[in-house]
Amino acid sequence: MSELQAFLTLGFRHITDLAAMDHILFLLALAAIYRARDWRRSLWVISAFTAGHSVTLALAVTGAVVLPTALIEFLIPLTIVATCIENLLVADRARAWWGGRYRPVFAGVFGLVHGAGFANYLRSLFVAPIALPLFGFNASSPRAGRSSGAPGSMRLLWGVGAAAAVAVHPLHTTLTQLSYAAADRTVVVSVRAFADDFRAVAGGVSDSAAFGYLTTVLTLSDRAGRTLPLAWCGARRTGDLLWLCLHAPAPRGLAGLRVDARLLFDRFEDQINIVQASYGGRQVSLLFVRGDHPKPLP
Repeated sequence: MSELQAFLTLGFRHITDLAAMDHILFLLALAAIYRARDWRRSLWVISAFTAGHSVTLALAVTGAVVLPTALIEFLIPLTIVATCIENLLVADRARAWWGGRYRPVFAGVFGLVHGAGFANYLRSLFVAPIALPLFGFNASSPRAGRSSGAPGSMRLLWGVGAAAAVAVHPLHTTLTQLSYAAADRTVVVSVRAFADDFRAVAGGVSDSAAFGYLTTVLTLSDRAGRTLPLAWCGARRTGDLLWLCLHAPAPRGLAGLRVDARLLFDRFEDQINIVQASYGGRQVSLLFVRGDHPKPLP
């Protein structure tokens, strides 16, 4: 799986996850007033929502604006409530302000807020440039939006349901990077996870607790099926993020190794683990969710 495919998949999984009701309900609230004959208006709204994500992409990549996570988590449920109130109160859109054509602007501004939530999360997890992960998340929005159409007769149902579900759902993800040290023919493993989540499953963040847990949920095996012996090489914490380092002998390089990343699966049902491997001038990304089997590096 290419990096772009991996982040497209991750973004779409998050937006359409039934546990991530904030995004689903917002898209439903936007689409609730439209019927099949209103497809042009619906397209404008979906495009504006995507444009909001695109602006977030540009701002995040350049570092021009970084909004506090607490503020974004407060604003996201407000966008749902505001959209539902607008759905319920504006009965005659032909007589509404600007002939009802303000909704794309409405969607674009709120899309910017939702996109900022993704940007802040990815900025904290990824140290390398985040343009590709952000683009993958952003490109998932219209794909999810097209699947959320609802008849106008359902707007009351969506309005009540959306207004009731205002909790912001976090994205549960870890990032594991594999790099090959040709000089001593070893694979260096760097795991990044949020400290609170990791402490809950590992029983602490000490070296012994972290190493003990990782050896049970992260496995590398060679073409013959032999498990590579992982060794500890340290840990550090930066803010909420925990960095864990391991290494293992890999005399034949990374190509052909089988990877199994089951981190935090015992805590979060929606956990997604990203594995990125750099070797031979290429970069490969793998995604793991509950029930996945070990995956090979090509």
